[in-house]
Amino acid sequence: MAAEGIRYAAHGLVAAWADHARTSAELLDLVGARGLTVARTVEPVRPDGAALATAVVGSLATGAADASWELAAVAATLSGEARALLALLFADPSLPTVATVLPPPGHGLAGIASTFPPGVAHDYVDAVLTDQPASLGLPVRDAAAAPVTSDGPLVAAVIAVASQFDPALRRDVAEMFLHASSHAIQVHGPYVADEALQARITWRKDPAGRTTPEHVWTVGPDDTVTTEHRVGAVAGRFDSFEALAKPLKALIEGNGGTIAGLHAYLKLVGPQGQARIFVPADVAGLGPDETTGFRGSGARSHDLAQHWTKARDYAMEVGAAPMPIVATDQIATGSDPGAVIIFRKIGTDWIVITCYPTAAPPKNFTRFGGSTP
Repeated sequence: MAAEGIRYAAHGLVAAWADHARTSAELLDLVGARGLTVARTVEPVRPDGAALATAVVGSLATGAADASWELAAVAATLSGEARALLALLFADPSLPTVATVLPPPGHGLAGIASTFPPGVAHDYVDAVLTDQPASLGLPVRDAAAAPVTSDGPLVAAVIAVASQFDPALRRDVAEMFLHASSHAIQVHGPYVADEALQARITWRKDPAGRTTPEHVWTVGPDDTVTTEHRVGAVAGRFDSFEALAKPLKALIEGNGGTIAGLHAYLKLVGPQGQARIFVPADVAGLGPDETTGFRGSGARSHDLAQHWTKARDYAMEVGAAPMPIVATDQIATGSDPGAVIIFRKIGTDWIVITCYPTAAPPKNFTRFGGSTP
């Protein structure tokens, strides 16, 4: 099995193990609750009610014990298969042979990660288990039906963004977003639907619906997906035009409040005609509930995100079920949240190529501190 297939299968097995643990707990709790209900019902209304109640509870206890044994056997199988795949994924041949005591059925997820020794496999399993209860999966045919923004009111959206600035700046700001090379609003603006974000991260479908060679998206009859559109393990948007405008407003205000001041700063940090800037959330004035995002389930670090994206790409190549995702608020939960804004100089004009929320600054971006030196 190719490495990408191992990643896909390993994630699926750990998730299946988590599902089994959760449903085992629910099943055993239900059996116990039903037994008590029956006992309380029959005891006061029949002469032999007490004896019958005892018999009912005893029978259900025997059945629960039998069910628990069967559930434990399934958990042991899932554990063994998951360990075998994780041993391949992390090049740790000791994983399948480590002495393990599995938590009894009905004890939920808490004990599963602890059955792995400290290390990358433990961290991987813990991350998948943490996200698994909130995970969702978007089938590829639902992704195909997700709306795109190509037919949206772009000019009206640009006007809405520009209206967040002083009147003297609005025309210049509008031109930064109206250029054909800009996709900040179409891909990260507030009229990008949740389903479009989910389709982007799960199946790499461009929310803007562009049909150029680098973005065209097709689904085959076997549910395989073909596209060159790129996205990592998270996709997000600003939930209002006000929020989308905040990073650029902070840059302009921190550079004298003029377009000329902004251009001078961009020339300084992007002498080759491209400026990649990170604006911290506190500098931009971005707070919780101003952005919406979706992240790969279990993709809680750079390395785990790499595993998730490779498994996602494998699912696209072979037409497999979707990799799971979770909703996230990058500004509220990020370790160093803010917004990325990328400018490119085209002719004599600086264009906003993209702008999006992020949980932490990407590598090789200039951090904007609120004012230029």
